[in-house]
Amino acid sequence: MGMQLKECGFETISKAIEDGSSLVIDVRQPEELIEMGKIEGAINIPLDQVEDALGPDVTNEEFKKLYSVDKPDKNTPIIFTCRSGRRSGIAQKQAINLGFTNVTNYIGGWLDWASKFNKTDTY
Repeated sequence: MGMQLKECGFETISKAIEDGSSLVIDVRQPEELIEMGKIEGAINIPLDQVEDALGPDVTNEEFKKLYSVDKPDKNTPIIFTCRSGRRSGIAQKQAINLGFTNVTNYIGGWLDWASKFNKTDTY
C-alpha cells in the first residue's frame, strides 16, 4: 500500500518555522538561494545531497557541522521546499524511502512564499 504523500501550504510552513515544530529543508542549489532569496529558518540541503545527508552514513555530529542543526530522527516532522514544489516532492519520496515517517512537501515552494511577501522574481 502506497503511503499518502503529505502536502502543505503557506500557513503550515510559516507556522512550523515560527514555532520550530518542523525542520524545514530547502533543496534548491545554493546559487538559487543567493539569487532568489531564502526562507528564514530553513536549512539548505541541495536535492542531490538529500539522500546522503539523511542516510545512515552521516552522523549527527557531521550533520550538525554541515547544517548547524541536529540530524532529524525518523519521526522528526520535516517539510521540504524548493522553487516550485517539484524537487521537494522528489526529496520527500527519498526521505520516505529512508524510513522517515513525517515528511511534507510545501507544494507552493519559493514562488508561493515570495508572492506572499511580494518578493517578486526579477526574471
